[in-house]
Amino acid sequence: QILWINLIGDGFLGAALAFDPAEEDTMRKKPHPKNASIINKTMIKLMATISIITGLGMLALFYWLYVIQNIDLAEVRTIIFCFLAFDSLLYVFSIRDPYISFFHEKFFSNWYLIVAVLLGFLLQIVTVYAPPFQALFKTVPLNLFDWAIITGASILTITAIEITKKILYRPKNNNSTLTK
Repeated sequence: QILWINLIGDGFLGAALAFDPAEEDTMRKKPHPKNASIINKTMIKLMATISIITGLGMLALFYWLYVIQNIDLAEVRTIIFCFLAFDSLLYVFSIRDPYISFFHEKFFSNWYLIVAVLLGFLLQIVTVYAPPFQALFKTVPLNLFDWAIITGASILTITAIEITKKILYRPKNNNSTLTK
């Protein structure tokens, strides 16, 4: 299941992000020093925060569904599997640019990315409802309530990421803004 999530969440999306249009002010920015790391401390904090939020969210969701709601383990595993896949497919829009909000970004500026996300959603749904994939991934069909839980948990994760971005990438002076 984890390899599958990596395939649909990293493979397709990574290739699609290569077609993201260049930022308008690219030539006005100072170049990075030769010895500068590709990943800076703030990016590491954002990645760690996303990992912690997603991990704790999955654990809390599992506990609530299995222990409190007493839902069958196979169904809970399928919900968690879908949540992780959908979450990975959605937060690509949030981490696309650390300075621009998911809600203010030019959402349709990269059609390859949108197609890759939609393809990822479709392939994930196939793992839940197509019998050969059900056997391979040990999934069970989900009901509408289960999908509502997955959607709600994914929205909460994106909201937490956006709040984290707002905190980590706060402008250092009054002349700069998060929206460039």
